[in-house]
This record gives sequence, C-alpha cells and structure tokens, in this order.
Amino acid sequence: MRKPVTREQARQIEAAKAASKVPGAVRQQIQREAIASQRVDLSKFYYSRVRFAGTIADGVITFAAQKRYAFGYQLQREVDGHVGHDATYADTNLLEERTPNNGETVRIIGISCRPTPFTDAYLMNALDQTTSVILRINNDNTLILGNPSDVPGSSQNTSGPAWSIEQSAENYNEDIWQATQKGEPEMDNIMVLGEPIIWTPMGADAKMDVMFELNEQFSHTYPANRAATDVTALGAADLAVVTPYNQPTEAHEPGTFVDFFVKLYVATESPRSLNS
Repeated sequence: MRKPVTREQARQIEAAKAASKVPGAVRQQIQREAIASQRVDLSKFYYSRVRFAGTIADGVITFAAQKRYAFGYQLQREVDGHVGHDATYADTNLLEERTPNNGETVRIIGISCRPTPFTDAYLMNALDQTTSVILRINNDNTLILGNPSDVPGSSQNTSGPAWSIEQSAENYNEDIWQATQKGEPEMDNIMVLGEPIIWTPMGADAKMDVMFELNEQFSHTYPANRAATDVTALGAADLAVVTPYNQPTEAHEPGTFVDFFVKLYVATESPRSLNS
C-alpha cells in the first residue's frame, strides 16, 4: 500500500512542476544571480617600499629629518625616497596611490615591516632609534606603531651586512651582521590588529598610507679607505688578506640607504565564484 504524501513532499512536487515550466535560460540566470548574491571573504595583501637615502660629502653621510610614505605612490611612479626609480611590482602592487585596488573596500587585519636585503644594517639600527611609524587614514594618525623594529618582519630573516663600517682584521672576509633580528620566516610573524581598520576607495575611510618619520638628523663618518691587510700574524695562513675597505661615494649604492618594505594583510568581500 502506497504511503500517503506528506505536506512537505506535496510542496516539493508542486515546486518541481512549476520549475519545469520555467525556460532553461531563465533558470540558469536565476542560479547565477543567487550565487552572485552570496559574499565570501578573500584574504590578500598590499605592499610598498620606501627609502631613506643620505647625502655624502667629505666622507660623511647625513640623513636629514624627513618623512617617507609607504603606499604614497603607485606603480610606474617614483618610489618615495628612491630618486629616479619608477615603481615595479618589486616595490608595490598599488594601482593608485593611497587607494585600494579596483574600487574594493578592505579590512586591514595585520601589518609587517622589514628592511630589504641591501639595506645597510648599521644605518638601519641608527635610524630606527628616532624613526616613528604611523598608519594614517586621510592624514589622521589612525594607528601609531612605534619604531620600525617594533613591527614584526614577516617572510624572511632580516639580518644583513653593513657596508658603512669597516671590516676588522679579525672578521677576515666575513660580512659584519648588525641588523635587528625579527624572527624566523613564519606565516604568523606579523602584527595582528585587535580591531580591523577599514580602508575604502572614497569617503571618510579613504586615502591610506604608512608614514615613516625620521625625527632627527643623523650623520655618520665613514672609516678611511683601507688597503688589503695581512692577517697571517693572526694564524690565518691560508687567508692572506682582508678585503680592502672603500667608502661609498655614489647615491643609492650599498652603505648609503635604508629601505623599509611594508606589507598589509587585508580581507575583502567578493561575490562567490560560479566555480566554487
């Protein structure tokens, strides 16, 4: 004996009959619109590099008090502080300065900051003491981060050599490592914000940058040029000389600048893909 149809089963049967009368193209369009109305969170990041470059005169390099703005420039525009160098994807992924890409609204959930590999380690430590880092929205100090060394350095170990100080005979041909250690390469080595910061393409939450402000002038006297040194007396008979030291003389060569690479970790809403 056939079981009686329940009220829910009857409703489903009627719905199926009604749907069968709807043209296939219309059903597909309804499905597309239903899927597109579903929103999903996508994780991505924005990044930007800035440079503090000193001026050299008579063996002395000087960094004037100055401000540099990560995210204050865009692709194919001059990197802030790196005169004559137009930005590529190695420097930033921002399509329009201070503005999120493609008109999207994002939530900034984390930030990291690291020096680049050719940043001079000694100069970086010296400038760090009087440099402040502030994330700004519409020129307002939205998040004061402290010194660059206060912000975790994601993606790599950030020790590096120093070209601005002389190698000692005891170090032979070794690089002098002076940079602040910011942790081993780990995905979680970032500063996670307790409350996300909203960044929009227009309005009250638009125009974001990260300002690096060197608050005091800093000068450093390079060691005198030095020829190769015999270190045989130190017991290194198999190593005859130490690499000679030559003062940096040209702008933007190693030993004359400090780079900071800032990465923002963000989440943004996007329509669910038809393929998902």
